[in-house]
Amino acid sequence: MADAKLEKALLAAGATGLDFAAGNNADLVKLIKEAAIYQYDVAEDISFSASWTPGKDKLPFGYMSEDGITIHPEAGDSNDFTAHNGDTPVTWNSGGYWTIQFVGLEDKDLVVETYFDTSKAEDGSLTISSAECNTYHQYVVAGLTQTEDLILLHLPKAKVNEREDMTWNISNLMNFGMTLRAYKTAKHPYFMKAYGFGKAA
Repeated sequence: MADAKLEKALLAAGATGLDFAAGNNADLVKLIKEAAIYQYDVAEDISFSASWTPGKDKLPFGYMSEDGITIHPEAGDSNDFTAHNGDTPVTWNSGGYWTIQFVGLEDKDLVVETYFDTSKAEDGSLTISSAECNTYHQYVVAGLTQTEDLILLHLPKAKVNEREDMTWNISNLMNFGMTLRAYKTAKHPYFMKAYGFGKAA
């Protein structure tokens, strides 16, 4: 009923049929069919641009769970400042940041050392002396759409902020669930820089 009333009003204003709803473009609907996360030293110059490539022999984290990658904004704190009459003339938000969440499935050094925030010794052992993660890296997240369009995200500085429990049982794959928290740097004053989002309609 509401749509009929809307169409009637638009027709009265000069619209033709459902022309007011024109402009949908299926070519701009994207599905990420493949994605990868690459890790670099935080001080390395990776020359990030729209034509960025990972470099020879550089490997990503590899297989991830079927949930893929989640790009998440944390809003931070919101402070309301109240006036004498109860009005809120100013609201100030601070402390917000972005995160990248994923679950790695491959039991390889890159994934394991990032998850446990430690390095493997020459004898193959891992010494885990803390439950915190304090090592920073820079990351590039790459996503390929069903139309072969590439989307690139650069996080100039990030560290593992949260980790999911590791469960050993016969019904689930062993996995390494991590959340990367992004930080700005003096050289790169942004949480993320992106190429590939948005196309001219």
